[in-house]
Amino acid sequence: MRKLLVSILFLFSLTAYSQCLVKEVTVVLNKGNKYTNTTVVSLSIKALHAKEFKVSNHENFQAAAWRLYTKELPTWEIKDEEGDQTVYVRFKDEAGIESETFTASVYLDRMPPENPYVKINYDKDAYHGSASLVDLTLSASDADYMMLSNSETYYGAKWETYQPDYKAWSLAGESDGVKKVYAKFRDRTGNISGTAFGEITIDTKAPVRGTIFINNGQNATRDSTGKVQIALNAIGADEMMVSNSVTFEGAEWQPYKKTANWVLAKGEGMKTVFVKFRDKSGNQSQTITATILQDYTPPKNCNIAINNGAGETSDIDNIVRLNINAPDAKFMIISNSVNFARARWTAITKEIPKWTLLQGLGEKTVFIRFRDEIGNETGVYQATIMVKK
Repeated sequence: MRKLLVSILFLFSLTAYSQCLVKEVTVVLNKGNKYTNTTVVSLSIKALHAKEFKVSNHENFQAAAWRLYTKELPTWEIKDEEGDQTVYVRFKDEAGIESETFTASVYLDRMPPENPYVKINYDKDAYHGSASLVDLTLSASDADYMMLSNSETYYGAKWETYQPDYKAWSLAGESDGVKKVYAKFRDRTGNISGTAFGEITIDTKAPVRGTIFINNGQNATRDSTGKVQIALNAIGADEMMVSNSVTFEGAEWQPYKKTANWVLAKGEGMKTVFVKFRDKSGNQSQTITATILQDYTPPKNCNIAINNGAGETSDIDNIVRLNINAPDAKFMIISNSVNFARARWTAITKEIPKWTLLQGLGEKTVFIRFRDEIGNETGVYQATIMVKK
């Protein structure tokens, strides 16, 4: 009975001694960071009563050797495979009894965000005409952070949380011209994408030096159809709107061109053509005008008389006085021949004191036509007188 009791006590003591004394174990990989973009990481270990330990990237501790316990392995190389990587650790206590297996994991990610993209969305109406504020549309696969700049050097720029829509980004400077916004992206592991940029031309200035001329700057037209040609010019213009009305009622924008055929408003009188110009950004110029007198009616109420309407004359040299009336005329042409041979246009006058009729006796006729300053001509007027001796 005594031998049996001793055997039981021995077995109990052996079983208690076989339990590993290592406890309070912590294994920290990569300083606790869950992600890494390099295969070389740090390994920190805490294990009370540990004498030795071995580390492996394989659960079966393939080719792993026991080493003296230390709290820190500054460098440990994990598997060179994207994704979760696990490190396995076991310990021995002073008695050489092995512990269970402890693990720590880290996610290996060396792929930077792909397809970086930035687009500038400019709405001058939304920002009350300010040329410095724009909205941005951004994208990059697997991005967690982004860095934006108006400079390719990213001077002074900081990383910020990635957002696909960025409101009211401030461009560099206030002047018009080509503007660029640069963007690069970073994932949670620290991988950085290449640089993308968006480009836009800011234009807040309307077309300038606008001009319009009707019929090369002529003062009047006597075309009864109202057809004229207009010459236009404006620096920076892409479109134009032309009208006979100051309100441009019914007019539409059309491609800008230097010359165009135009029809004036109906009827005679002073006519005005209105034009305004617009550039590609929608900036409109002030209204520019040109005027022209439309007059296609020849002088009216015209007449001519010889010697105040006398029926005959006995002047030995066939010299008479012409009485002329043409209120709207500026010029006249007079002849003793109906075809006005060798006659010339002269300024209108109310009287020609001495006009020589054709030689000889009998009925003599004087022919006259009138013209206004625009060039409208009347038909032929005439007066007759009998020459007697």
